Amino acid sequence: MAIPNRISSTIPATVITDAITKITDAQNLLKPYLLATLTADEVGALAKLGEKSEPFADKGIEFAKTNAAFVPSWVNIPEAEKDFGYFEALRPVDTLLSQLSKQVTNSRIEAGAEVLDAVNDFYKAVQQAHLNGVAAATPIYNEMKKRYIANGRKKPTADPKP
Repeated sequence: MAIPNRISSTIPATVITDAITKITDAQNLLKPYLLATLTADEVGALAKLGEKSEPFADKGIEFAKTNAAFVPSWVNIPEAEKDFGYFEALRPVDTLLSQLSKQVTNSRIEAGAEVLDAVNDFYKAVQQAHLNGVAAATPIYNEMKKRYIANGRKKPTADPKP
């Protein structure tokens, strides 16, 4: 069954080049302020400040600033306040990049699905032509069937027609 053709355009090379340049510029602009890497284990071990815990964190900082007697000696409230500001400052960048990333990924998935849909239909037609004894289809069929064999979708068997 054919999927609807939702991608039917080309992106000019200049647009791709400009986009890559601007993304690289943003990356370079933020680079001194961002962590290069965190391992999956490190991320997993960290407490996560999310929408539900943000008000708690914000109030906690404000309470700690006005009630210093309750702040443990090892807790640095000015640093926590600075980190909270950093966290908030990156929110719009994170949101925009997440949206862009999702849109790019979805567009690539859709375009790829449309390509495979067309090529699979072509392959089926070539396969049928090969099975009907059309000699010109055999080399195309033999080359294209390798994908299905390599992906484990079809076991190599002797063709019913040589």
